[in-house]
Amino acid sequence: MSSSIQKLKKYRWILLFPFIGGIICLVHIFNSRLSKKTSSKDGFILLLSSIITFIGVALIIKLVLLMFNDIEFVRTYETLITLIPSLFSFNIPILCYINHKF
Repeated sequence: MSSSIQKLKKYRWILLFPFIGGIICLVHIFNSRLSKKTSSKDGFILLLSSIITFIGVALIIKLVLLMFNDIEFVRTYETLITLIPSLFSFNIPILCYINHKF
């Protein structure tokens, strides 16, 4: 169990790679020896909260960008400005779970 927790703490750094890192950490948490400390309900709630966080951040950024729609740069890169922070926000619930559960 201790080695799995240490491995998970090392895996935290792949959360810098949005979405893919989050999925890798979720698989490691719920399909390894760490699954003894977790429940399948936790996995469902964690995945759902990650998706809600992703959508929420995307909506908030989209609403804020509407105020700056007259700027050429914002209109050109609106999709990237919305997508990149949203992808990173997907990992926030996963990182909180790792830090508080293990």
